[in-house]
Amino acid sequence: MPSDITRAIRAAVPLGAVLDGELIVFERGRTNFAQLQRRVTAGRGLLRLAHECPAHYVLWQGVTRVDLRGRDTLF
Repeated sequence: MPSDITRAIRAAVPLGAVLDGELIVFERGRTNFAQLQRRVTAGRGLLRLAHECPAHYVLWQGVTRVDLRGRDTLF
């Protein structure tokens, strides 16, 4: 997963959470898998591609180990 997406997820999701989702890139209103592959393998060109082709993480389901009340939580 590209480092910009990893940083965003780490900042927003509790440690130990399990996410089930999909990373996508839109182009002209449609998802574009080829652009996603370019982003994932961009290496040093990631900053440029992140600006040109922003990626989105679509979350289907997420599970944390414990909520603030000490209970397992599904969000």
